Amino acid sequence: ILLHQPFIKDLEAKIDELFTMVGLENLIHRKKSYPHQISGGQRQRLMLAMAISNSPNILIADEPTTALDKIWEGEIMKLLKDLQSKTNMAILLITHDLSLVKNYADSIFIMQKGQVIEQGTTGQVFHKPRHEYTKMLLDSAPKFLPKPIDTSAKNLLAVQNLSIKFPVKKNIFGKVTKYFNACCGASFNLRQGETIGIIGESGSGKTSIAYAILRLIKSCGAINFLEHDFQNLPSLKPPIRKFLRRNMQAVFQDPFSSLNGRLKVKEI
Repeated sequence: ILLHQPFIKDLEAKIDELFTMVGLENLIHRKKSYPHQISGGQRQRLMLAMAISNSPNILIADEPTTALDKIWEGEIMKLLKDLQSKTNMAILLITHDLSLVKNYADSIFIMQKGQVIEQGTTGQVFHKPRHEYTKMLLDSAPKFLPKPIDTSAKNLLAVQNLSIKFPVKKNIFGKVTKYFNACCGASFNLRQGETIGIIGESGSGKTSIAYAILRLIKSCGAINFLEHDFQNLPSLKPPIRKFLRRNMQAVFQDPFSSLNGRLKVKEI
């Protein structure tokens, strides 16, 4: 079936409008990218664009902001509330984030072990909880500060001037003519027993840094792990490579693409 040119233009305009609505303006020129070529937060927003494209009467939002930073969490929830005001759409918000339901839900159902143990308006549940499990949830927010790190702690990882770029455009001869800079000149040290937080909006390069440190993607700069040049991992002797690999492990943000669907849980 051949699509008429005006229809194609209208469709492209609608896609661009949806991308802008969910904060994907920087992906408008990368609409031919595959899902694995964009960040987890961008994939989450892409799914939201799909969900609202036909102005549904009911939107079931199952953890809609899990992969988003706080800025875009607020923007996406504001977008959903604006759409709700304009179209009178109903929203079923499924989440473990208490602050999210407190700010956006009219009423709340608390579940435990497959049963609804408490329900009521948001004000009732937060200010006059009846069930012990609900009280425990409301009191579970962390109230501690991390202990200072020993200044003599061993330095495990040293990253210097780490830069990462991905090819986004090639000419007819296959030569890359345009790159997307995911990270430019990141430097930090990580000591034994220390926790470093890398914070930024989705698509800012956080996961790319982790992938580069793990040597899952190419990068420029220096990566020194346990006093070995981890950047040039292939050049190290096999026993050293095995030792270093064993001592740097990862928990990825997307378990569905991280776990092998051909293996059973026990085998994994």
